[in-house]
Amino acid sequence: MKKIYKLVNILIVFLFIINIFIINVNAVELKPSFKVWSNAVYLVNLDTEEHTVVYKKNSNKKIPPASLTKIMTAVVALDSGMDLKKRVTVKTKHWQELWDLGFGVSNVDFRVGEKVRLIDVLYATVLSSACEGSNILGDYIGGGSIKNFIKMMNDKCKELGLENTQFKNTHGIDAKGQYTTAYDMYKLTAYALKNKEFKKIATSGTYDLRKTNIHPKRTIFHTNEMMRFTGYYDERVEGIKTGTTDGSGYSLVTIASNDKYNYLCITLKAPIYNKNNVKYDTRYSYVDHTNLYTWVFDNFRIKTVLKKEETLKEVKVNLGQDKDYVMLSPENKVFSLLPGDIPASSVQKEYDIPESVEAPIKKGQVIGKVTLKLANQEIETVNLIATETIERSAILFLIDKTGNIVSSRWFWAAIGLFVVLIFIYIILVVRHNNKKRRRSLNRVKRLSK
Repeated sequence: MKKIYKLVNILIVFLFIINIFIINVNAVELKPSFKVWSNAVYLVNLDTEEHTVVYKKNSNKKIPPASLTKIMTAVVALDSGMDLKKRVTVKTKHWQELWDLGFGVSNVDFRVGEKVRLIDVLYATVLSSACEGSNILGDYIGGGSIKNFIKMMNDKCKELGLENTQFKNTHGIDAKGQYTTAYDMYKLTAYALKNKEFKKIATSGTYDLRKTNIHPKRTIFHTNEMMRFTGYYDERVEGIKTGTTDGSGYSLVTIASNDKYNYLCITLKAPIYNKNNVKYDTRYSYVDHTNLYTWVFDNFRIKTVLKKEETLKEVKVNLGQDKDYVMLSPENKVFSLLPGDIPASSVQKEYDIPESVEAPIKKGQVIGKVTLKLANQEIETVNLIATETIERSAILFLIDKTGNIVSSRWFWAAIGLFVVLIFIYIILVVRHNNKKRRRSLNRVKRLSK
């Protein structure tokens, strides 16, 4: 009986150890425990030099972009260097396409013949998702051709490396051949945020449209309800763009910050209708963003993985003066976003360094590199540099080069050739001397007669 109890205790301890191991592995592979409704997601931390991807789902799946298209519209408009204070006149063609669709689209009621400032059109396009605003910008920047502007949008896709994005209009209403991905939308938004004017516009909660020849001064609001005191309000969230069509579902791009960290989240195609084609009472794109931000803020921390001054490896030095080895340190200090319960020491290091190097070596010279991994997922690759200068020994260098010369096949070929030439020379000298001796003997014989 005692043996059975002992065996049970050993089994319990074994299972406990296994359980600890599993918990640690799961912590490394930390994923949301809650349901993520959106069909595609891309969530990154903005505080690391190379934005750290924290969570992604179907990030390269092609999905209609809906009004997220207007991020690109704003980018192309701002990159054109247009005069934001300039007034333009609203034309019938800015509305015709929208009227032809036969259903209501988001707008701010810019009317045909109304003279509006481009800055007001830009705010209306981004904040209120005004479709006529997108066409006004497209027509103006495209030199009177919305079609030309759409080409500019797609050219910008190529410039930014958005390989799975294509636009067919300026506003994002579903159109055949119009699509994007969560990853491409991240790249576009990250680029857009480098423009201070875009960031200011896209993160504004409200904006006052100036009085025109048709409308009095009026206030517009951002379509993102997470920025307003609604049931979806989240004080951590700012901007950037909402998008909704039957083809794209609910799509959303936001940034969020707390006292220490900053994130960018893209979600595409959260469901509008349930399986019975009944519209949900909940807007699940907002739910996803709130849940994902809470999850990352609670569970991830930026930690120092490598210190610039720390010594990681040593490499043998050939021909060094008074030094046989050189010590290697990281070229840069490395920070990484890690699960809060995972110590930085858990990061694995894979080295790519030579067996030896030849002097002279300069301090700061790149000798190799180290790849940092966590649970076999690559975090970053960093150069390893020499921590000191090592001069070359003239004597060792001379001996080495002499040895290299002696061991060279060309050296021995030259020696062989030299021996052959000497041998030929000796033969020629001997033959010459023999001829000379015979001539002398013949002369003596002639004189003796």
